[in-house]
Amino acid sequence: MFTLDEPTAEQHLWIEVLWLGAFDACGRDCKPKQRRDAEEWFASTDNGIGSFLWIAEMMDLNPESLRQKLLAEAKPREKGG
Repeated sequence: MFTLDEPTAEQHLWIEVLWLGAFDACGRDCKPKQRRDAEEWFASTDNGIGSFLWIAEMMDLNPESLRQKLLAEAKPREKGG
């Protein structure tokens, strides 16, 4: 998916935030409001601390590529296929 050489403890934390956001945006085990909030967070142009863009920049990752990869990986798989 995406790799970081020897991520710091802080980067591990933000990676978990990214995954939670991706799972919520894909509607996995969350309420509709959580899904909408997560979708808005991924699409936001805000670059303040804790925003999707800020996290991508802090980890020196391309935001668009990161967004696409996260959401593709978090999307529920069809059973039996």
